[in-house]
Amino acid sequence: MNRMDMWRPGLCLTLALISGSCLADGYGQYQLDRLVRIDRQQERSRIEIDYLDLWLAELASYVQTPGRQFESDEERQRAKADLRALESIVGLAVLEPDSAPLVKRCALLADIAYHFGLDGAAQRADLAFNRWLLLAPQESDVHYHYGRFLLTSGQYPRAVFYLKNAFSQGVLDAELLLGMALLKLGEREEAESYLRHYQLTHPSDARVLSLLQQSQQMDVVAKPQAKSQASPYVNAP
Repeated sequence: MNRMDMWRPGLCLTLALISGSCLADGYGQYQLDRLVRIDRQQERSRIEIDYLDLWLAELASYVQTPGRQFESDEERQRAKADLRALESIVGLAVLEPDSAPLVKRCALLADIAYHFGLDGAAQRADLAFNRWLLLAPQESDVHYHYGRFLLTSGQYPRAVFYLKNAFSQGVLDAELLLGMALLKLGEREEAESYLRHYQLTHPSDARVLSLLQQSQQMDVVAKPQAKSQASPYVNAP
């Protein structure tokens, strides 16, 4: 049994209280009792990382997949309840020794929770991503995911910093997000350089086409403004 994903079962009562939120149907049939394995003889428990990753991917798909929506508000509320339960379990487990594999998952869960509109998720995500950065400062994934979160939460200068780090380490998907962040900052020329390069390998991606159109519209708006701000003395006799 791998100690890296193990923690003592002080959470048994918590698990009993929140296990009622597990899904029976809807977006996915996930069960909290499959997520946590309790060995009563050894007085320790572990989180099944593979099962957690499946659950994470399902929840993330509602954030990252264009057009994917819940079939009903009831289904969305069930998913939010499960997300709260996952954050509680993983957030406590990550405080235990040798829980390094859970640090990344804790940050990703908080990121999803932010998109779902859960209270305090932005603060939890920022703390979790910084913990991940301290643990693996050279890991490209943390720079990419943190940059994406910062972009979504409107922290554009910081988003540019981390997305540039990710792109320089070979995360090609960071290039599109980098273009978005630079456009938000009004850095049209630099944004276009990234977007046009991204377009070479993703010619049919509707998002990059839309962003390039936005950039051109920004240029059209900027030119009349520049003329109106010209000195009134330039053409004076």
